[in-house]
Amino acid sequence: MTLGGPFGRAIGWLGGGVFASAVLQYILFFAVARWLGVAEYGAFSLALTAAILAAPFCDLGSSVSIVCTGSRRPDDLAAQLGGALLLRALMAVPVGLAALGVGLACGYGATFATLLPPLFVAALADGAGTLASAACQAEERMATAALLQVARNLLRGGALVVTLLAGGGPHALATTFGLASVVGAAVALRIAAHGRTVPLAWQHVRPTLQAALPFGAAILATGMQAQIGVLLLGWFDDESAVGRYHAALRFVLLLQMLPQVVAMASAPRAFRAGAGDPTTVRSMYERKLAALAPIGLLAALALATGSEWVVGHCLGSSFAGSAPLLLALAPVPFVKFVASALADTASALGRQRAYAVGCWLALGLQVAAALALIPRFGPVGVAGAVVASETFLLLFLASVTSAAGVPVGLGRALRPLLWAAAAAAFAAASAGPWAAVPAAAIGLLAQTARRLPRPWTASRAPLGGAA
Repeated sequence: MTLGGPFGRAIGWLGGGVFASAVLQYILFFAVARWLGVAEYGAFSLALTAAILAAPFCDLGSSVSIVCTGSRRPDDLAAQLGGALLLRALMAVPVGLAALGVGLACGYGATFATLLPPLFVAALADGAGTLASAACQAEERMATAALLQVARNLLRGGALVVTLLAGGGPHALATTFGLASVVGAAVALRIAAHGRTVPLAWQHVRPTLQAALPFGAAILATGMQAQIGVLLLGWFDDESAVGRYHAALRFVLLLQMLPQVVAMASAPRAFRAGAGDPTTVRSMYERKLAALAPIGLLAALALATGSEWVVGHCLGSSFAGSAPLLLALAPVPFVKFVASALADTASALGRQRAYAVGCWLALGLQVAAALALIPRFGPVGVAGAVVASETFLLLFLASVTSAAGVPVGLGRALRPLLWAAAAAAFAAASAGPWAAVPAAAIGLLAQTARRLPRPWTASRAPLGGAA
């Protein structure tokens, strides 16, 4: 696998789309947080997190299984898409009511109850848009998939502008977000159909569900692992604490879009190769690890050394309490970037069930650790639980990938990063926090140069011998 050709174009299109989407998400996030303030943003983010965590129970992994099915059996793509849409419609009401009931049982209050319905509709519609994007990825229409992501956030930006101009509060914002997401999903599904008829037949629901569940088990656990700390914190603490923690967490979640774009671009080829060409899967893993691990390290160092600057300039002084939480969460991007390469490889090799087991074990560890730490440490305890669970999942995935026959090689791959991290720590201690990132970058370049072949030694003939 090279970085040119179709794969390079896929990375280019999806990378550009995700970058533009991330910029729009950052702008929206900053604007909403500054506008609402810590307490109202905490209430809004509590309902938003509940909606985001509930919506995948209507999808159950079908957005990923569509890529797998469409890559291997293109003729079944339309039926899978129709079955996935019907599954989402079938599950919407019971899942929404269950989310509302759990929130009220946890004591989240009337504000949560009124914010959740429109935000849950928005999350459902966003999921339908993700199905459309997945169908485009399966056909390797990466430019279209990228544009659909950008369009979704443009619509949300328009909804925010309308709400700001009208002087509305969090409830008006939730309503306009829901309307914008519904419009975006309708357009996205029409584009994904690509002139074909998508059959909405109940007989397609069962095979769609059977194909989706191995992926869905891992997706549900991964989604909850990323954000369930917000709900646990809301159970123990007030809305201001939730707002501070969620604001810090958003920086970490947005950084994770980078490994996601690599996974999206490589998924069709990886699923096809995993069925009969494990050598290609191994090559893809090695390249992903070599690319993602250094970037993850630099991201972690940037968050650790610049947490106060990032929070102060992006969110304002009212969110100053988010800076130590961002510092505590700083290791997560590095761990997630490395784990992403392992997770993609395990899925491509058909180890999806083992991957799902690891995700649920990591989720259980996080919940147990958070419940033990929150009463004493508050939001910092939640951050510590996240770091512990993500590290456990990384080690579990390394074991699964190795058992599947792919040499993991984490020691060899991560050794240069340890030298770079040491250089960053020395620079930060000597010259100040912001010296850490360029020092780490120089260290990475130096270690990479040492590993490159030297043509003047590789081709030199012995003295007196033939050239």
